[in-house]
Amino acid sequence: MKNFMASSGVTCALTAVAFAVIPAWSLAAEKLNANQVLETFVGTPWHSKSGAFLFQKNGQYTYQRFGTSEPAGVWEYQLASDGTVSGRSTDYKFYRRDDGSYFYFHSRTNKNYNAYPNKSFP
Repeated sequence: MKNFMASSGVTCALTAVAFAVIPAWSLAAEKLNANQVLETFVGTPWHSKSGAFLFQKNGQYTYQRFGTSEPAGVWEYQLASDGTVSGRSTDYKFYRRDDGSYFYFHSRTNKNYNAYPNKSFP
């Protein structure tokens, strides 16, 4: 709150109001459990905006950025009973929106990203 003097000599209080843009992924969504993550994101390639992931059933995963010829590496992951996938340096939490589309929360960047399972990249 900030006070200022109006031209009439009356002191007024000005309160700052912040407006937030609500991203699409904050709309109604269901967090996937371990079985749903296994069925949707493990054993089949899936994509984000910038590259392709493959969480293999043997507990390893790869990530390949679009426009490159080789994966960035092969790492191990663990799938928790709540559906969280813990990888080399981050966790992934997957969600399904009411419209059937998916997104994931990436803990290292603290951001949500759209996810396209089964090569469904738009």
